[in-house]
Amino acid sequence: MAGPGPDAAGLTSARLRARGIRPATVIKWLRATFRGGPKFSLLFLSIAMIWAVFAPVIAPYDPLRGSLRDAFLPPSISIHPLGTDNQGRDVLSRIIHGARISVTIGVLGGSPMASFPSPF
Repeated sequence: MAGPGPDAAGLTSARLRARGIRPATVIKWLRATFRGGPKFSLLFLSIAMIWAVFAPVIAPYDPLRGSLRDAFLPPSISIHPLGTDNQGRDVLSRIIHGARISVTIGVLGGSPMASFPSPF
């Protein structure tokens, strides 16, 4: 009875060689595949930081001012790229200004945690 592990998934070196796949090739592929993860995360965090810093300049509308006449407008390229909510406020502007709050909480919460060493 096979327990959890490489044999249960069929990734033993004998099975890979039987299929004509070298285990070293699989290891190189896995390393190359997961090497880009931090780059994507850094790109996403950089975009969030830029949005947070330049929110008043980037946001097309005031995130708090709404118009009931414009409530529930669908997304459109020219006027409201993500549409409006039930009070007529622009959704994209609210997301951009919401990034300010998220980044502030992340920085204020992460800085003290990073300053203390972990016992593990």
